[in-house]
Order: sequence, then C-alpha cells, then structure tokens
Amino acid sequence: MIAEVAERFPGLPLIMGHMGCSEACKSTGVVEEAIQVARASDNVFLETSRVILTSCIKKAVRVVGDTRIIFGSDTPFGSQIDEIHTIMRAGLPESSLSRIFANNIEELLR
Repeated sequence: MIAEVAERFPGLPLIMGHMGCSEACKSTGVVEEAIQVARASDNVFLETSRVILTSCIKKAVRVVGDTRIIFGSDTPFGSQIDEIHTIMRAGLPESSLSRIFANNIEELLR
C-alpha cells in the first residue's frame, strides 16, 4: 500500500514505521520488502523502532542510503535506550548515525 501511495504522490514524504513491521521485527522478510519499496521511491523514509536485527538496519543504509533512515523509539511501548543500542550495534559510521538520529528528521520537518 505504501508503494502505491508513494507512486501516486511522489512529492509527499512517507515514513514507514517499524520498517514495515507491525510487531518487533525478528525476521528479515517484511523489512526486506520495506527496503525495496524505499529503494524504488525516493519519498519513502524508513523508521527504525522495533527493528531489533542490526543486519536489517545495515542493509537499509546500504540499499537506501543513510539520508532516508529515521530513528524511532516507539515510546511508550519500546525502550528508547534499547532502540539507541540497536542502531549503535549496527557499526555504522558517525556521519550515518548523525543523519539517522537527528539530521534526517530535522530536514524532513523543515
């Protein structure tokens, strides 16, 4: 559904919460699909909350780039500290961490 909306409204930024997962992501299937949607549509951003596999976050950055990945905490349902640790464990460069934790959402909200 997100792919269809992204295609119909290319100027509308869309944030895909949980990288497409409805619960804590413990497998790569749904995230893989979300990454492909974001890859095909420049207006789709991937939000990181509840994605507990660092491999998924690394792949999203590798495929989509660090400019369309946005930190999310899922508060009050998730722990901000856990979400931060997951991203930090992904081993991304400092420049990517700055974009994911702050710069991307700042730019999007301007």
